[in-house]
Amino acid sequence: MNIHDLQDRVAQIFPLSEGLDWDNIGVLVDTGSLSSNVLLTVDISDLVIDECIRKNIKHIISYHPLIFSGIKKIQRDDLLLRCIQNDINVFSPHTSWDREMNEYLFELLKGLSLQEVIETLKREGNMEYLRIAKNTDKFSKLVVVVGSAFKYHDHVDSLIITGEMAHHCILHSLRKNNIVILLEHSNSERMTLKHMKSKLEGVLKECTLFISEEDKGPLQIIL
Repeated sequence: MNIHDLQDRVAQIFPLSEGLDWDNIGVLVDTGSLSSNVLLTVDISDLVIDECIRKNIKHIISYHPLIFSGIKKIQRDDLLLRCIQNDINVFSPHTSWDREMNEYLFELLKGLSLQEVIETLKREGNMEYLRIAKNTDKFSKLVVVVGSAFKYHDHVDSLIITGEMAHHCILHSLRKNNIVILLEHSNSERMTLKHMKSKLEGVLKECTLFISEEDKGPLQIIL
């Protein structure tokens, strides 16, 4: 399968038209190589590329675009050049997947208590920590937005779960009796990859899909 065939299959369930206008989604690297092995990742890093080389994987579905803004020069160690040199193709769906990711987490967490939500998030995301701002443990509404897409719309008495939020937005949320849980940007997206893999396997039946073992958030906690 070539990378454009892969994109067309994925678009059967997650149309690129669902993506936002400012986003750079679709096939971003086409080396012409064919493969039935596909790596699913949130970000592309040197470790992720090394993983593809070890496993002989030529297709990467990278949630975050490898190319986002204009490129003015390419260095010898750039990730883009490494992909091309190793015949690795890249397809990035980004915001065209956000609706599915948000709905999956919402269904996973609805009806749970605050403590149950925390335990579920840490387990599903394999996370050592999450950040929380609260003046109460009670809430009447659940709001889930992966990544950094959260926009404040005067939520009241809600549990807001997102990747990141501006400082003053957190303060405003607390004044409205909300609870805010921050998972870190990529962690909020990464915990949905098992679900996304199961959806993709329905349209990529002849492919073997792998979730990257090297794809991790960049932040660490130092005690």
